Amino acid sequence: STPGLEGLCHVSELHFERVRNCEGFVKSLGVEEFEVKYLGKNAKGQLQLSRKAVQEEKRNGGKPKPKPKPQPEMSEEEVDVIAQAIEGISNL
Repeated sequence: STPGLEGLCHVSELHFERVRNCEGFVKSLGVEEFEVKYLGKNAKGQLQLSRKAVQEEKRNGGKPKPKPKPQPEMSEEEVDVIAQAIEGISNL
């Protein structure tokens, strides 16, 4: 918590479900302040904040949401098979 520091939280970072009315949603929380996570700065130098990230961490027992595993690259053999299939189609 940083006293006196303010920022904006994009509507897409307020909740997991779509928020149609920001003012109504925040009013329904019954608080004037809520916890957010700092995500970084955007191209304009503005702070990017997320309430949704905080909620996700609380769901996961304080751990950030795991990043998806990278997909393995195709083997040369798979690339060759796809290239032959493409060549076969272009020869039609």
